Amino acid sequence: MEVNENETRAKARKILSRYRYYLRVASKEMDYLFALRSNELRDGPIYHSNRNSYEDAFINMLSKVDNRKREALEFIAEIDEAIEMLPSLSSKILTYAYCQKEKNTMNDIAAKIIVSKRDSYGQEVKVQYSVKNIERVKAIALLEFAEIYREGALLVWK
Repeated sequence: MEVNENETRAKARKILSRYRYYLRVASKEMDYLFALRSNELRDGPIYHSNRNSYEDAFINMLSKVDNRKREALEFIAEIDEAIEMLPSLSSKILTYAYCQKEKNTMNDIAAKIIVSKRDSYGQEVKVQYSVKNIERVKAIALLEFAEIYREGALLVWK
């Protein structure tokens, strides 16, 4: 069986493109007042009860926020762990492309990744990758990520 590379890359892109959303969710400060503005909290009791329904609703709302934040942190940790297991260049490219607050174009990524090589005279020369090379390495990096993430759960077989 062979891996369907196009569909596998598409699934990896879909997972990685959600990283910024979860980063925003995880970095939000808990707004305790939003629960008070919620539609779930009403002005008066619907029926008589000895329980404090306002307090229960408030705690319920806060636990929903806490669960979303926890899920976001778990998702981010999974992605970060998988990216750390990739080769250095692949890791850098996927991090610049998907895991930063600002979106980076291929030109931005190519400008940020500079490699030092020695020329024939033994002097160190800084070399910048072309956009085409970055695109090629990114395609390979997406396949590598799909293999590593959740032990190959993103792989699509032909």
